[in-house]
Amino acid sequence: MSRAQPHGRAVQTASSVHLMALDAAARGLYVTQYIEYNGQLPVNALRTGLQRALTVYPVLQGWLEHNAAASAVVLRWGSKDSSSSNSRRSSNFSFATAERKGSSMPNIWSTWQLWWHGALPNVAGGKLAGAKVTCWPGAGKSILVFSFDHSVFDQLTAHKFLQLWLEQAAAAAAAASRVTNFQKPANADLAAAAAAAAAAAAAAAAAAAAAAAEDNAAPVDRSRFDRSCYTSAQWQLPHSKQECRQWLAEHAGDRCPFPWDPLDPADSCIMGWKGLLQSSDSEFSVWRIPGQQLQQWKAAAAAACPLPQGMWYSANGAAAAVLLATMYAAAPEKAQQLGGLYLSTVVNLRGGRCGLDIPKDSATNASVSGIRVWCPEPLLAAAAARAAAAGADAGVCAASPELMHRLRSGLQEELSNPRGTINQQFEWFEAARRAGLTSKVQLCQGLLQTDAGDVVMDSITFGAADLPTLPGTHFVASSVRMLASYMDRIVMATALPRADGQPGHDLQIEVSFPKRKTPALYKAWRQLGFQEVLRRPAAVEGLLYPNSVRMTLRMLLGCLPWLLLRWLRMLLRRTPGL
Repeated sequence: MSRAQPHGRAVQTASSVHLMALDAAARGLYVTQYIEYNGQLPVNALRTGLQRALTVYPVLQGWLEHNAAASAVVLRWGSKDSSSSNSRRSSNFSFATAERKGSSMPNIWSTWQLWWHGALPNVAGGKLAGAKVTCWPGAGKSILVFSFDHSVFDQLTAHKFLQLWLEQAAAAAAAASRVTNFQKPANADLAAAAAAAAAAAAAAAAAAAAAAAEDNAAPVDRSRFDRSCYTSAQWQLPHSKQECRQWLAEHAGDRCPFPWDPLDPADSCIMGWKGLLQSSDSEFSVWRIPGQQLQQWKAAAAAACPLPQGMWYSANGAAAAVLLATMYAAAPEKAQQLGGLYLSTVVNLRGGRCGLDIPKDSATNASVSGIRVWCPEPLLAAAAARAAAAGADAGVCAASPELMHRLRSGLQEELSNPRGTINQQFEWFEAARRAGLTSKVQLCQGLLQTDAGDVVMDSITFGAADLPTLPGTHFVASSVRMLASYMDRIVMATALPRADGQPGHDLQIEVSFPKRKTPALYKAWRQLGFQEVLRRPAAVEGLLYPNSVRMTLRMLLGCLPWLLLRWLRMLLRRTPGL
């Protein structure tokens, strides 16, 4: 099945559905399905199709309503019972389209940080994040955009649901056309549209039946990301730069459908496809921990093991130690097999670094540094046992000063190591600050940092299948991250903002468990000239995020004079007789 192109390319029927799953991290959505269908089915038909599809797939509960005054489509969810003021919830989803220079295919990304606001609707065990219908002017094409929970609503089911949705929508459009034809029988165009819609419905039904037969013939491994939707959508996945060039030649005027501005389209293409095939097996579980619990952990950490002058534990850092020991208690096999676990945590260095006093209102993240500390298995076992004996309220930090001492020792070792993570990371951030680029240095998902010293990200390297429920902690969502924007980053946390925009007190932590590394993606980035960046991707993620390859290059070039001068001075100091 070929991708229909705007601007003069042939327009096919509505059954020609292209299903893509792209990384939507930079847009704030977990996983967004882009469903392109040629022709423009009316919004009423789409809404009707959605309602009919929901009767077959009750796991997804939501409906679209057309706001004619605002020329927008509103997604509503929750109970349709109007007796309660809280039973109906709705939200507008704003999307922007932009023509990428040298390409006729628009990029589409969300302008609303959905998960930031905790707006994931709780629908029958699944999490429907968003939906949108938009049209490309003059392209004869419409697009459906929505996001959902892959742990409940997996890829294969999603494809079947979308086929059913469009089938029902096409049938509704055909019925509307028949009514119009009855009123105006001379309109040949409407009759042709009805015939095309009927053909689309038949084709979609056949595709859904074939997919169902295939699913029944071979049981689907639900523990892995199911890519069968790509083959059923008839994507020809390239496996080499030559195949990518051929793919690009067949889709003249269209660059690879991944959110980068590539230096070489073939490089971007192979990077995207290989990343899609090799790095999509990462499941994220999002949990929200009350701020009061975090403050207790922070106080317990400070009492158990004070940090060196100018450093302190954030609530997140203390939580990292708690989670490490708690997760060990839930599944000790991995730690026993490896002899221990790494704890990757983030510390705040706002008191100054290398003689530089960073202002508290600075926009740069130069004061945030992350390290990995190896925690032997006996230490974890003792910490988990003491925490269980002391009760949940005491926390692992207070129950295990040895664990916190291990963390403190690791911090001191990293600070004294010129080639350590903290010092290397600081050089890059400080170079950006000296170059006047701190306003552009931001984390991939706009994570917040407070003046009170709360750090906004943490990571724990672990292989547990799930995060145990801690006191006061509740499950928020689960989804799949595509293309591994954070490479091998395991856990992220963000302070949820309040309604007035100020940082909140709760913490939202995302835990991923990658099933394997992504060597092809690393190789592609190296080909783009980011060898040094790739050595520690988590340390410089603020300088590198999707859609910003060119900007990152400009930033690195802007930092280059200061870095060269700094390295020259270091070389002169180390070279005797010069």
